[in-house]
Amino acid sequence: MYDAGTPKCSEKKTFWCPDLVNKFKTSVCCDSHWLAKGANLDTGDECRIDLVEMEQQCEIRTCYKSSESTIPGQWNTDGCTYSPDYLLSYESCVMHDLCYVTPGTTKKRCDEVMEENINKIYCENVNYKDSYACSVRSRVGEFAHKIMSFTDYYYVASEPFRNSCKSEVKKTLLFNPTKIVFYFDFCN
Repeated sequence: MYDAGTPKCSEKKTFWCPDLVNKFKTSVCCDSHWLAKGANLDTGDECRIDLVEMEQQCEIRTCYKSSESTIPGQWNTDGCTYSPDYLLSYESCVMHDLCYVTPGTTKKRCDEVMEENINKIYCENVNYKDSYACSVRSRVGEFAHKIMSFTDYYYVASEPFRNSCKSEVKKTLLFNPTKIVFYFDFCN
């Protein structure tokens, strides 16, 4: 039985960074009240990952955050467009939106990774009777396909952002016993 009020967190799972080249690891944490009750799906954002882990382990690009973000200084995304966040997993939607604006990605691969993320964050953690229904919903089947077809417009509209989205300058301070060396990475 789960301790009331304490989230139940998994071992760290591996997720794709928005660039679809690198990966990061983080735990999935689920509301213990929800798990203890064997609650059905659609009761809210029961399971989550910490996107700070993604930010710390993945390359962060200039278009990922802006002062014009829905919440200034936060991710430049609206979550799950045309769908309540809890149906598709808010964090999966954020990573999906960031994937769309990342140079070198494709819509098809961003959509495939979103399905993987929904399964890892949400479907692998629901009670047994809902796990199959959840995985079906995450697939590019009827429900998800209809939701994802709305994103065709957003992928096309993201092209100017993809073309101008650059890596942020990484500053690493390297210590040497006799001197301090600064290393600047100006990768695009």
